[in-house]
Parts: sequence; structure tokens; C-alpha cells
Amino acid sequence: VHSAEGDFGAARRAYRKGVAIRRRMVAGAPRETQWVRGVAELSEKIGDAALAAGDPLKGEEAHKTALDIMRRLSESAPENALWASDLARSLGRIGDARLAAGKQPEAVKAFEESLALRRRIAEQNENNPGMARGVGLALIKLGDAHLAGGARGWAYNAYDESLDIARDLSGRHRGASAWRRGLIISNVKLAEAAPDTARPHYVEALAVAQQMAASKTLAAQDAWMLEELERRL
Repeated sequence: VHSAEGDFGAARRAYRKGVAIRRRMVAGAPRETQWVRGVAELSEKIGDAALAAGDPLKGEEAHKTALDIMRRLSESAPENALWASDLARSLGRIGDARLAAGKQPEAVKAFEESLALRRRIAEQNENNPGMARGVGLALIKLGDAHLAGGARGWAYNAYDESLDIARDLSGRHRGASAWRRGLIISNVKLAEAAPDTARPHYVEALAVAQQMAASKTLAAQDAWMLEELERRL
């Protein structure tokens, strides 16, 4: 509630209380992995609130706590897909914090590890489009980190692969707006990474946004895309 209202300080205090309660529960029953996982999830919320409040170092600290827990859980049961997914998410979040703190090389390292995990999970769940989408999102995060470091070629390659995934998903699941939104985002990222060849990507992104708007599948919070894409063209 506090985060939704923009009171990130209050949100962090509430989450810290929750962590303290979870830690006491874990101390009494250390084998209850769901309680251990609960400490990590609340630590992630603390990190997210710190980032939203403009404090990336505190955000990184909290996400490091979560990452250490998620890594221990995943390493204790490598076959557990849920814990592997938790670890991939945690790596992505600490990458976000590091990038916001100006630690670009460290962010790239975290995003690369997250991407490797996402690829492994997707390979093991070939019929789950959500897992493939996870790979696409991880590629965009990695591309953003490369772009922040001035490595436009590396960024372009990551964005280009994310576009291939978005095209494949939207082609196989035409009714899913999330996959079509991925087409917009990946095309825009490619345009930003390579300004000299940006126009075809903006054209495709705008066409998809217009189609989604016409079919009433463009989310209200994405309505700005139409005007912004037209402006960029």
C-alpha cells in the first residue's frame, strides 16, 4: 500500500518488519524453505522501494540479501525450476540496482548470469511461452546495460534476439497482447541502439501499436506510445 501511494520510506519500514518476523520463523524452523524464500521476497521488496526512492546503493544491498538466499536455495536443488526462476529474477533485480548506481560492468555480469538461467529454464519448458518471454526480457535488460556502457553493437545484438523471440511468440500466440507489446519494445530498443537505421523499427513499432489500439488490446498505460512513436518518425 505504501509503495502504491509513493511513500517508499514507510514501505521499506513495513517490509523490514516483515523480514524480522520471517527471520524469527526461520530461526525456529530452518528447514521450512518457504519461510526462507519469504525473507528473500521481502528483501526484494525493500530493494525495489529503495530504487523507487532514488537510493540504488540501499537497493543493491537489499537485493544482495535476496540474491544470496535465492542462490543457496537454487544450488541446494538444481532441478527446482521455481527456485531457478527466483534466482534469475533476483539477478535481474540486482542488475537493475547496479546499473542505477552506475556500476555498469557489475550490472552486465548479473544480467548475463540471469540470461543464462532464463535460457536453461526455457529449454526445459519448451511449451511454456512465458519462459521464452523471460529470455526476451532478460535480453533487453542486458542490452540496456551494454548501451549504458557505450557498447552499441552488443546492445543491438541483444535487442535483435529479443525481437526474434517477440516475433516468434506473437506469431504463435496472436491473441496475447504481451507478446505484441514485446514487438514494440524490442523495435524501439533497436532504433535507439542504431539511430542510423532507426526508421524501419519505429515504423514497425507504430504499426503494431496502432493495431493494438484498434483492437482495444493496447493497455491504458501504454497509450502514450502512439503519440511518441509518431513523434520519433
